[in-house]
Amino acid sequence: MSKGKIICTVTNDITHDRRMQRICSSLAEYGFDVLLVGREKSTSVSLGTYAFKTYRLKLKNGSGPLFYYEYNRKLAKYLKSQTADIIYAVDTDTLMAAAKSAKTNKVKLVYDAHEYFSEVPELEHKPVKKWIWKYLEKKYIKQTDARITVGEKLAEIFEQLYNLPFAVVRNVPMLESKNDQSTKEKIILYQGVLNKGRGLETMIDAMADVKDQSITFHLAGGGDIEQELKERAVAKSYAHRIMFHGWQSGDQLVEHTKKAWLGINLLNATSLNYKYSLANKFFDYMHQGVPSLNMDLPEYRAIIDKHEVGFLLSKLDASEVANCINAITTQSYTAMSQATRAAAEEYNWQKDSQVLLATVDQLI
Repeated sequence: MSKGKIICTVTNDITHDRRMQRICSSLAEYGFDVLLVGREKSTSVSLGTYAFKTYRLKLKNGSGPLFYYEYNRKLAKYLKSQTADIIYAVDTDTLMAAAKSAKTNKVKLVYDAHEYFSEVPELEHKPVKKWIWKYLEKKYIKQTDARITVGEKLAEIFEQLYNLPFAVVRNVPMLESKNDQSTKEKIILYQGVLNKGRGLETMIDAMADVKDQSITFHLAGGGDIEQELKERAVAKSYAHRIMFHGWQSGDQLVEHTKKAWLGINLLNATSLNYKYSLANKFFDYMHQGVPSLNMDLPEYRAIIDKHEVGFLLSKLDASEVANCINAITTQSYTAMSQATRAAAEEYNWQKDSQVLLATVDQLI
């Protein structure tokens, strides 16, 4: 017997949203009738087979204010045609339509902050747009019945801002029977979106000073600066050591990660959103026995101080990155790779999904 119907809302393409695939699958397995609503892009591929239902909105606008207006208008119209017990709004950009629908239909509303939306880099030096998003957050978060976010630091910030509790459900994979401790190829891997602020330009430049010529840099993902990065790489004398794989499925990403020697997570923390982030790639590397190179940001430091699963850089600089890579010894690498096992047993979806289910279940 179904526990009730949950409609989850996102503005991105469902096919690449592994966090929501994980969340919706767990909710469905727990007994909820789950519908995940996203958007269909011109580059969207066919949807896979999931344990939950899916629907994608077709939009004329791909970005900017017109996109958000069109998305929320069409989402509100779509939600009006549906019945549900809970609406699960992901991030501030879906919250307005979700909150209005929940209020009209007298159903429960969950807000899941995957990031500090009003403090994203795109809103820097845009005070009017930032004010609008902060206003929407403040107005509609107060109407929610339960709230979730991805890390302890963001939970603390949101609780102080809105005087409401936030549960922490991290972007962590399922714990496998054992993480991969096999011999790694000399691959430095970046997985995820190719956007500004990810340190990818710096990593490409750093490869010039990586002494071990057998080390290659692989990028598994796509995004706004993909072509720019390819042009930057091609111009280098070591272009043959930089490989672009494009968007990969979840299974393909796992295979790439299993082969990797080092994972890259070099967020340029010019925004509060990046400063307090806790990326899924950090845990994906961990679960496959791969040490990672990260910026010295609060969430990563808290985990690495407890489990030495990676390196922390205080400065995003090509020479600093290269020096760190060159300084990795067999002994230090082996210790870090082995430390990933204990860390994975603490940070995994089997544990965090229980927080998710308890948060949602208490609303029914």
